[in-house]
Amino acid sequence: VFDDSATGMVSRDSLGGEHAIAPGGLHWTLAGRGVMHDEFPAEPGREAHGLQIFVNLPTDQKLRAPLVMRLGAGQMPRRRGEGWQAVQVYGADTGLELPWSTSLVLVDIEAGAAFDITLPEGEQGFAIAIHGSGHTDELSLPTGLALSLPVGSSARIVADEALRLACFCGRPLFEPVVRHGPFVMSNEGQVVAALQRFQSGGMGRLSPRSIPRTASNNKDTLS
Repeated sequence: VFDDSATGMVSRDSLGGEHAIAPGGLHWTLAGRGVMHDEFPAEPGREAHGLQIFVNLPTDQKLRAPLVMRLGAGQMPRRRGEGWQAVQVYGADTGLELPWSTSLVLVDIEAGAAFDITLPEGEQGFAIAIHGSGHTDELSLPTGLALSLPVGSSARIVADEALRLACFCGRPLFEPVVRHGPFVMSNEGQVVAALQRFQSGGMGRLSPRSIPRTASNNKDTLS
């Protein structure tokens, strides 16, 4: 959930957890062999602003036990440079025991300032303009556009106006991906087994939730 979000989020899951996610916080549901979960704004009628990110697991970890990892805004490492400041949301030195080498950095760049992205060896990534606009030597980067960063690449991004970037990177798995609905596995047999676990209750159950509605907005949203 972004630190400028009007409200936080709540995440509940079939492991029995119900977790508040304050603005600026990270909630990571590592699904493994399967877990049901449900996220919604902490205050009905108010819009939460953030990112929902899906990270593929290596084949040998797709059937591991599900778990939840969390970081508050105050636990995330921060650094500053000339005209920019960055928050390490996950990966690197955040202390989370991630299943694979991957990271996310949120960077706020002042108008006219520049930020240099250099990927770790063997990793690829992308950078999304969350709000504001900027450019590289060859490409404009308006709000909502993503810049692809192949293995071994780097980029200097100059902000045309105040710019927030979400910079992702990770080590490629080079493994097959088979997807059916919310299930992402390495082969069709794993997908069939996941469907059977879901239908038989092997991923747990979630009871319907009841949330007070407001007259002005009766939709739960994550933008």
